[in-house]
Amino acid sequence: MLVEAWHHLLKGNFMQGKRNWCLDHLIYILVDQAIPYFIQRHHQQEAGFEGPNLEVQQWLKIEECALSIPLAHITQDTDQGVFFVQSQSEPQV
Repeated sequence: MLVEAWHHLLKGNFMQGKRNWCLDHLIYILVDQAIPYFIQRHHQQEAGFEGPNLEVQQWLKIEECALSIPLAHITQDTDQGVFFVQSQSEPQV
């Protein structure tokens, strides 16, 4: 799915929807326009203008879900040093 999104961005935005460009023009577009675009976008994400990237968004969802688990559903096995968490989707299990 990311490859399709990248292809759409490349063809639609950087190459103005034109087809069958020569390889040297494609390389020029990638080096001169696409790479600087993604570098700028990365800096904007780091500065907080674009919001968190996908990895950070996923970690935030995981942390939010983890905070909703009651402490009574978490037990620790002191012999093995592991924690057991009761299933949130199937509490009977």
